Amino acid sequence: RGQLGDGVSGGGHLETGPKKALLSPGVERIEAGGDWTCGRWSTGEIQCWGGVSTSESGKENSTQPVKIDGLLNPQGFSIGGFHGCATEKAGTVRCWGANESGQLGRGVAGTGTLKADPSKKLNGSPMTGVVQVTAGERHNCALLDITFTVQCWGANGSGQLGNQGANAPHAVTLGGLVGVKSLSAGGSHTCAVESSQEGLKCWGANGSGQLGRGVAGEPAGPALVVW
Repeated sequence: RGQLGDGVSGGGHLETGPKKALLSPGVERIEAGGDWTCGRWSTGEIQCWGGVSTSESGKENSTQPVKIDGLLNPQGFSIGGFHGCATEKAGTVRCWGANESGQLGRGVAGTGTLKADPSKKLNGSPMTGVVQVTAGERHNCALLDITFTVQCWGANGSGQLGNQGANAPHAVTLGGLVGVKSLSAGGSHTCAVESSQEGLKCWGANGSGQLGRGVAGEPAGPALVVW
């Protein structure tokens, strides 16, 4: 799908070793998603290539970088299965790409887009105070400053939002977490480092034991990893 950025795509195009991507100078950071890749340039731009399209938008795959419009002073960013999110200097979050599970946080699931728009809270206002965002396959979680709490949105079929409810196209605050320092999302689960106990808590899918509770099984909310 062109995710190598070498100008070629197709099912028969495989590379068994590193190959230089056809990118303009100034790349500061790179992230790989499901079938696509995104980078942040020194100019502040975020560009993506590969499977950057969504079935809803009808856009083609791209073997060359496509600029993501709508971002205002992007800082950190994270790439999921077919969507991405970026934090902005103002503490807001904007997401782009696929939206079948509400992972763009726009208050409604459905049509995806390559234009980044603010992710929202339940009351429809933009999220604020975000210092980190991490993207899973079809969900995201964000760390908020001052309160050091976590909010997640998107798919929830495996408890990715820390509960057993429905998908949420808006941010949902997780309970059971105190003084979170950092986050990292996998396909359908997320883990957080807490500062107070230096503990590690995970939640979401657990079919392969990825929550670290000593046993594989049903999805669950935030709980300490068993060392």
